[in-house]
Amino acid sequence: DGFSFVPVYLLCCSKLGESPRTSADKFTRHSWRYIRGAADDHEAWAAGLTPQMFWSHHEELLETDPEEVERTVEEIASREGLQYGAGFGGKRLSQKITSCSAGQTAVSWVAGTGVGICPAGALKSIDLSEVLGAVVLDCSTSRAVPADVGADVRHVEILPHKFDRLSLQNALGGATTYIAERLGAGCKVIVACDDGQDISPAVVAAHFLVSRTGTEAGGGRPEPYTKEDVRSAISRVTQHCPAAHPSRGSAKQVYN
Repeated sequence: DGFSFVPVYLLCCSKLGESPRTSADKFTRHSWRYIRGAADDHEAWAAGLTPQMFWSHHEELLETDPEEVERTVEEIASREGLQYGAGFGGKRLSQKITSCSAGQTAVSWVAGTGVGICPAGALKSIDLSEVLGAVVLDCSTSRAVPADVGADVRHVEILPHKFDRLSLQNALGGATTYIAERLGAGCKVIVACDDGQDISPAVVAAHFLVSRTGTEAGGGRPEPYTKEDVRSAISRVTQHCPAAHPSRGSAKQVYN
């Protein structure tokens, strides 16, 4: 009683337990395990509202009735005309760029690299026999790429970060080696995952990091990658596939 404001309590529903946190500290007794549906993932409940958007419209938001605030946030985000980049504070990209939209049904090629990205399910409607020398690296969780896709398929199951914190990190060595070998053999490589927006772009970004230094996966690297290196690699992917937005968890696994 007597408050001139409405207090807001933010509760974290993640579980304390022994979970891997970093590649250096394999396991720690004081770690957190993400619980799906816990609603402590700010990308989910923020509905696209960024700090900059909030402070630009804070008076409008604070004056909005609770019943209308979700609609107001949606309108503000829509007016801004932006969508999320991801990873380490990735740049936001205009929705006017439509060369690679969510729910895409075609392969989006990263220009000049011979590497393409798409959702695994989209390959059901694409005749890859028409793409000379194409091979597929299927990173989906359910072998979604059909056997008769018209190209050689290598399946490497990679779980989203919220299901397994190290799945992508553990698979990157083999995945980047496969991409490099097939490109070296003159093939084009299509990297597919469940949605074509998270895992595939992260794998391709990792390939760019490895190929940039000329270091084979698993063989050590001349100097540690920086967060800026990872951000730059992801940005290179999103320039050709604006719908790509590797999650923060995926970007961290690429960095590690």
